[in-house]
Amino acid sequence: SLLKDVDGLILPCEDKNVKNVFWMYSMLVEDTFGIDRDKLRLLLKEKGVDSRPFFYPIHTMPPYRLDQRFPVSEEIARKGIMLPSSTKLTEKEIKYVVTAICDMQRIMKR
Repeated sequence: SLLKDVDGLILPCEDKNVKNVFWMYSMLVEDTFGIDRDKLRLLLKEKGVDSRPFFYPIHTMPPYRLDQRFPVSEEIARKGIMLPSSTKLTEKEIKYVVTAICDMQRIMKR
């Protein structure tokens, strides 16, 4: 909820009949955010915040490689980032991650 108003981030959604358990907190970093997903990951790492890219599209992995394009999967993989998630994350740690993301956006959009 702390990231819901950040321009350029697409957050996980919940259908009215489905409860998301947020096993991993994943979001998409759109061009309007001001920096791309990989630059965001690098800057977060410099602030001590680990993150992961989304899963690779299966059609790009060597055992399953296809000579076919799946543009939606490829775009989601390019933009997707997974933030720290744990039952042990404190409110203070969550706010630190959110503040780091928001600060980076403000700096990069100047």
